[in-house]
Amino acid sequence: MPVHELAVLGAGVSGLALAVQHTQLGGSVNVYERRSAIRPDGLAFILQENGLAALERLGLRNEVVAGGRELTEYQLADHRGMELAKEKLDNCVGVRRGDLIDALLSRLPARSLHVGKSFVRFGWSAADRAATAHFADGTTAEADWFAGSDGIRSAVRSQLFPGHVLAPVRVNDLVSFAPTAALGLDATTRFSKIVHSGGGLAVGYLPCGDEVVWFMQFDTFRYPCESATATGLADFTRRTLIGWPPVVQRLIEATDFTQSHLWASTRLTDPLREYVRGNVMLLGDAAHPLPSLTSQGVNSALEDAVTLADALADAAPLADYSTNRAEHVAGYIAQGLSLQAGFLAPVDGDPLIPLAWSASKGRL
Repeated sequence: MPVHELAVLGAGVSGLALAVQHTQLGGSVNVYERRSAIRPDGLAFILQENGLAALERLGLRNEVVAGGRELTEYQLADHRGMELAKEKLDNCVGVRRGDLIDALLSRLPARSLHVGKSFVRFGWSAADRAATAHFADGTTAEADWFAGSDGIRSAVRSQLFPGHVLAPVRVNDLVSFAPTAALGLDATTRFSKIVHSGGGLAVGYLPCGDEVVWFMQFDTFRYPCESATATGLADFTRRTLIGWPPVVQRLIEATDFTQSHLWASTRLTDPLREYVRGNVMLLGDAAHPLPSLTSQGVNSALEDAVTLADALADAAPLADYSTNRAEHVAGYIAQGLSLQAGFLAPVDGDPLIPLAWSASKGRL
């Protein structure tokens, strides 16, 4: 098995997972993060079957699942309290992002992590291979392989494929935490969602450990959020959700909006059809930003990581990684567009479950 020196540019879920798996398969790795500390952005997510399988490969499934909460049921109602759908869930776990980041970091030696390293450009060899990564602080890094896992606004992607630009997505998410005990939801294993019957507005909530993560999804055309300050977000939420069911009002009152995260999603106007140039690879949001409605961002990022690590360990053609993952992710993107169209429209008699994975109703 060949041993490669790998430089991972970006310490999010995909980059850290790749670093862990590459190390476990015998490779050498250094991770470079632009911020002064490695910390989780966003609050929580739903791990699905593909993400759990990737965690199994990483040897972290039991640890991560133990800190989360298994989700066994999905329930949908409208904002007037009428139940619209109910379905059992399999292989779905609510997990705090910080818990997953901590689990990944626990498998990497501190000497392999480098913060304050904002990627600027590559130095290329005559053979169209990256020889060095240059950072804003004037330092450089050399490696056999470079992996761009630096998020939606990827500087690595801009170097490889400069013609691909980002555009805003119409549906945004405001994500918050609230204590389960204060809400009487400490024993629940249900993923619940409440939608406005006219479309374009929803509240969802699910347990994650000893907290509830809840989110308001909103059509920015109909419900513009004018201030991203904590006070502005709190006022916007209360104003937008006046008259919604009591559980929504309890969620609002139990929330510290200074800890909330406004997720203003973006998409590539022309999705990438390949994720590799020479010895540089993209993964996670750097390769394929996904609509939040699919709940596939983290799951597909974990899949990318173990798939790419396997390709490097086996000296497999990186074009195969690129082609296979791009084809796979295209299905998530298509499902996300379908889910968004359904979300924006008035509720009909056959609402979709907001998860993209299997061939069951409402999922990919």
